[in-house]
Amino acid sequence: MLNEAFDSDLANIEKSVQAYVEIYPGAEPVSLEVTLLLVRAATLQSGALDRFFDSMGLDRTRGRYGVLRILYFADDKRMRQFEISSYMNVTSANVTYLVDGLEKEGLVSRLPDEFDRRVSWVVLSPAGARVCETLMPGMIDLAGRIMAGFSLDEKRQFRDFLLRLRLNALREQGIS
Repeated sequence: MLNEAFDSDLANIEKSVQAYVEIYPGAEPVSLEVTLLLVRAATLQSGALDRFFDSMGLDRTRGRYGVLRILYFADDKRMRQFEISSYMNVTSANVTYLVDGLEKEGLVSRLPDEFDRRVSWVVLSPAGARVCETLMPGMIDLAGRIMAGFSLDEKRQFRDFLLRLRLNALREQGIS
């Protein structure tokens, strides 16, 4: 079944690339194929993360997990909310929404900054730390399974390719 799904995905991507090239003869087919494969791989990885969270019996979104992970590894298990926003590359409103949900679950709390009333700290609670102590080893295992079959050198090369791709994507967004 896995091979059939893989073959079907690959066939659909190849058909899409052929369609592009037929209509736009100047299109570079390998760039198109890599881009389509990357999008599909990201979708599948997101699905694997969702399944992982479900298997752990945890009602977490990837965004909430991101906040928990950042706080878990932060100095003193706390960070200013605007720093979380910057670290995750999302809007302040998005972080506010995520932190609101985590706060309702008792996994984080907000503390006002003692010197600047405009700033609040988000602090990982003991309950949040316990959740992280369950999530982190599972995420390490999941990352290992997703990267199975790649040598250490191939993983490093893949990382370098993704960093270059990320830089190109940032440029396309007008970020220099």
